[in-house]
Amino acid sequence: DMVRVGGLVDAAPAALRRVLLLANLALAALATGYLLWAVARYLASGWRSEETTQGMIEVAVWIPQLSMLLGVALLLLAVVDEGVTTWRAPAASLRAEKAGSGGH
Repeated sequence: DMVRVGGLVDAAPAALRRVLLLANLALAALATGYLLWAVARYLASGWRSEETTQGMIEVAVWIPQLSMLLGVALLLLAVVDEGVTTWRAPAASLRAEKAGSGGH
């Protein structure tokens, strides 16, 4: 079974819960931002070297890699949005676990 960290966060007092949630979101934003930077550098490297895929149809390798860059950028946007939402929400209303998620 998974360790349910959300249950521990939800058991914390409201002020501490806000700090824990914001710290986790900040860490997630930092990791996702680094991933975005690394993917962008990798994509740029393929573009500069004019690398192509192997197989019957040769395609510039940066074209399929662009979808990963877009996905990581959207993930970063979602994490930042969740951080802003958490920051603006009343501390008493914050929960790590969604109501009714019994894990069944």
